[in-house]
Formats: sequence, C-alpha cells, structure tokens
Amino acid sequence: AKRASVRTFASRVMDKELISILRHRLAQRRQHLLSSASLEELTELAELAGDTAPSPLQRQQFWLDLERTLAPLSDCLRETAMALCWDSPAGLSRTLGRSRASIYARIGRLRKTMTAAGIDHNYFADLGVER
Repeated sequence: AKRASVRTFASRVMDKELISILRHRLAQRRQHLLSSASLEELTELAELAGDTAPSPLQRQQFWLDLERTLAPLSDCLRETAMALCWDSPAGLSRTLGRSRASIYARIGRLRKTMTAAGIDHNYFADLGVER
C-alpha cells in the first residue's frame, strides 16, 4: 500500500513539473511572438518545444528517485507529502487541526530533503530535458 501511495505522490509531482515545463514553453512562445520574430526563429522554437517532455525512462527514474528520497523520512513527513497531492497547505492545516506554520515547516523539511537528493525545479534539465 505504501508503494502505491508513493507512486501516486510521484505522479502528482511529475504532473506539476510537466505543467511547469509547458507553461514555461508557452510563455517563451508568447514573448517570441510579441518581439516580431522571423518565421525561421518561430519554427526553431516550435521544434525545440516538441522535445521538452521527459521520456518514459526519465519519468521512471524520477519515481525511483522520489521513492528513495521519501523512504527514510518520518511517517509524519511522508504522510504530509502524500496529503499535499490532494490538498493545499491551508486545507491540510484545517484537516489535521495544525497551524499553517507547522505545515509550512514540514514542507520546508520536505523541500530541503528533496533538494539535497537532487529533486528540484531543475531535475529534468539535469537529465537533459530542456526547459
């Protein structure tokens, strides 16, 4: 059951990362269009945008890295990570009856642990996926 929960969490993190990548690419296109770019430059940008999604192997590696990173954490932090897939920090605070400050402190510890493991906003860039 824990394995499925970690996979669900990883899937949510991956979805958010992919959305971030797409949002970044779309913003680049809008800026490029507004700067009266040449047709050649727009074509080149469109070709680059098609190669930004992580491969299935890279996604699988992400899940494995995330599983390894979350495994040694306390039950409290793992449960917080899972709960954040479904609820906002404020909602989680209400559900658990804890202050938002305590939830954000947990998020800070999760972020620090994930960053130390190399899982941050540059994770896919480090794997060779352009952002």
